[in-house]
Amino acid sequence: MSGAMTQLPPGFVLDQPAQAPAVSNLPPGFVLDQPEQPSTLARVGTYVDNLGRQFAKGATFNLADEIAAGAGAATSSGGTIGDRYTANLAAERGRDKQFEADNPYAALA
Repeated sequence: MSGAMTQLPPGFVLDQPAQAPAVSNLPPGFVLDQPEQPSTLARVGTYVDNLGRQFAKGATFNLADEIAAGAGAATSSGGTIGDRYTANLAAERGRDKQFEADNPYAALA
């Protein structure tokens, strides 16, 4: 027995990192052939969170992103508060745009 593997476990391919994301806990030369999908519970939680964000957006006359970005900038560290605010605002608006693209009818509520 030489210790060499003759077959790869299901879901693994050898030496094709350009086709799949690298995962740090895999042996060198191994990559997953499909990206990991979030659990159903995680997807539902994200959806409910985004619905709440849409509600807050309407309840604050479309200022929810600015409020969240300001709160995040005030409570985090690194860089200037203006830089943190700008980065947080871009992230908040990005989340909103992605939710609106993925769920156009729910985003109207």
